[in-house]
Amino acid sequence: MACPADRLIGKLRAVTGVGAISTAGAILEALSALGVSKIVMATPYTQATNDHEKRYLEDHGIEVLANGGLGLNTDLTGIQRISRVPPVEVYAHAIAIDHAEAEAVQICCTEYNAVAVIEPLEAA
Repeated sequence: MACPADRLIGKLRAVTGVGAISTAGAILEALSALGVSKIVMATPYTQATNDHEKRYLEDHGIEVLANGGLGLNTDLTGIQRISRVPPVEVYAHAIAIDHAEAEAVQICCTEYNAVAVIEPLEAA
C-alpha cells in the first residue's frame, strides 16, 4: 500500500466527515465476524503481491495456509484482464488452492469475478 491504511482512512474521515474503511480492514473485520483464523488465498496477483498480503494478514493474527495467484498484476493488459477472468476459472483457482485445515477461502481483489462462485464454493 502506497499510503498506510490508518493514515489514508483518517484523512478520508477528516475531509468527508463520514466513516471509511480499507479493503484490507474490511477483510479483517469479515474474518473476525466469522471467527476465522486459518485461510487460503486465491488471487489474480503475482507471488510478490501475495507475499505482501500474507504478511499483512499474519501480522493481524490470520494464518495463511496456502496462497496462489494468476500473476495478472504485472502490466496494464494483465490488470485489465482481472475483471474478465470467467467465474469458472475463479472457481477452479479457489478449489485448487484449498487446504484441509482452512476455515475459509479468501478470494482477493475487488475486481476479481468472485461473486458468482460464492454459492458453488460454499456447497463444495
